[in-house]
Amino acid sequence: MSHLLVITHPSLIAGYHLAGVEAFKAETPERAADLIKSWLYDAEPALVAIDENLLAGLQPDFLRRVNASDIHLIGIPSPSTLPSSDYLKREENSERQQRIEKMVQQAVGFHITFKGNNHE
Repeated sequence: MSHLLVITHPSLIAGYHLAGVEAFKAETPERAADLIKSWLYDAEPALVAIDENLLAGLQPDFLRRVNASDIHLIGIPSPSTLPSSDYLKREENSERQQRIEKMVQQAVGFHITFKGNNHE
């Protein structure tokens, strides 16, 4: 993949930017689709990690178009699907990271890890 791009809820953008990830905010599936369309136009290979709620709202015809391109979409957990009171607990954060690692591995065919994690 030439690029790793993230589309997520506006409240999470700063965290991705601090981690050095190219992240874009979208509050609606339509805004997410507009971002992806601009990348389709560029015709560069990319892995796009997108909030699962936004991904679920994308139109089937649009998803078929994306699937026929060099852009690969993977859903990432939405903050609305995580318990808000426990959001920052280390164990849950580790489980979330492991879930993202597994999704990326399935999408691109190799295993990635987050810096500082020692799990297999």
